[in-house]
Amino acid sequence: MPQNLVSIADAMRAFMQIICRAKETLKKLLLRGEYEDYPDENKMHGTARLAEMLNAYAKDLLADIPSKGCFLMEEIAILEEARDISLPNFLPKTAFSTLLQRKVKEVSSMPHDFVSKVWYYIEDVVLRVLDKAAENYPPLQACTRRAAQNLVEKMRRKSRKVVKEFIEMEMITDYTCNPDYMKTWIGLMDSQKTFMELINKPMNFQAKMSINIVGEINASHLRGLHGGLIEQAFDIRMRLSAYWKCVTLRMVDALALHVRYAVKKLVDNELERAVLNEVMGGARNGIEKMLEESPSIAGKRERLRKSIQMLKESKEVVGKIIDSIE
Repeated sequence: MPQNLVSIADAMRAFMQIICRAKETLKKLLLRGEYEDYPDENKMHGTARLAEMLNAYAKDLLADIPSKGCFLMEEIAILEEARDISLPNFLPKTAFSTLLQRKVKEVSSMPHDFVSKVWYYIEDVVLRVLDKAAENYPPLQACTRRAAQNLVEKMRRKSRKVVKEFIEMEMITDYTCNPDYMKTWIGLMDSQKTFMELINKPMNFQAKMSINIVGEINASHLRGLHGGLIEQAFDIRMRLSAYWKCVTLRMVDALALHVRYAVKKLVDNELERAVLNEVMGGARNGIEKMLEESPSIAGKRERLRKSIQMLKESKEVVGKIIDSIE
């Protein structure tokens, strides 16, 4: 049975207790990984579910470069459009940039989908915790739900903006200080000699081989094309394969840090402020409405009052009977 609130001070104390209790529960679920409040509800085990979503996103994103059609044909088409009156042994910068932009654009929906999924999950957890904390005060429950939904939508939009800017940065600049990039590229280029020998074999010879990271490829469609063009296309593909790991790792690491920071900010600061503004701001009079008990609670309180009164009267009757016996 909730406390009987008879003044604004009582309502304010009860309101702050609800907010503090909800904040502590959310810290346990979404930041510390403590689940004693919901031991058997796996859906409410926040840190585990967020890690699960991140791992699934990383697994999908860290696959090899998305490619369509036959091996190297996309690279060859881009190189042919990037031709210029210049020395033949230089790779056109525009060819690599065009290919990188195309590939980043092809996977750009994945980080957007990830942050949307994360915020829909967080919204569900936050609403359940707030509803439980304010279950005895329906008018307050409605206010806290509205505040939480508006706040989560605001933070969802911020995350989408962060993702959009991050995707744009990846498309504008190809850079990494990761030494593994050069090491990986050199290792991939070691297979170029074997690849070109395979291309130059007669048409009746099998044209299949396996390349690290790329996997098994069939190069029969490349026979008869200009050798220099094929070498350039192979070089660009291996550069992109080596660089793609840096790109995707950044996409995973950056969003992991962003989500963790945003969730902590929501739980520690933003949620309490949003609920306070919703309950006490404007003409909503949320605190005053807490003084109005719901019919079910009022009925329970009245039945409890009558039971207590009956027990007191029974006690007096029993006391009188005992006195008369003595």
